Amino acid sequence: MKYLFLLIVLICAANAQAQVIDVKTFTVDGQYPIQPPYNLPPAKIHEPSERLFNRGQWIATVFYGTGSTLDATSSRGGKELNPIFRNKHGQYNLPLNLGVKAGVYLIVALVEKRWPKSRRSIRIMMGSAGVALCGIAAHNYAIR
Repeated sequence: MKYLFLLIVLICAANAQAQVIDVKTFTVDGQYPIQPPYNLPPAKIHEPSERLFNRGQWIATVFYGTGSTLDATSSRGGKELNPIFRNKHGQYNLPLNLGVKAGVYLIVALVEKRWPKSRRSIRIMMGSAGVALCGIAAHNYAIR
């Protein structure tokens, strides 16, 4: 038992001598000793493409929202040809249309969050869908 105690004391003494830090080297303005520098990874800074709602998302949202709104207002009161957005009498069903378009937007937002590398292409497709909806709305206004 006595030899085990001596062995532990020697290991601690050797370890303490190995960890001596030159205070002159690791000081801040020569006053406070600091720890030696470690190889820590740099702090994560959000890149513009990693932000939840950056400029591309705003642009795609504006295009999609504008197209959806114009399409919804242009179809109101008329005969709807899309079987998804009409009731049993063939009349336009506004709440269903807005609900489906809001659901599509929610699914797109969830897909963007799940697969962040494909955000750019998803936003381009969503903006293109908004432009297409604007074209459909222009056609609806033209045939009134």
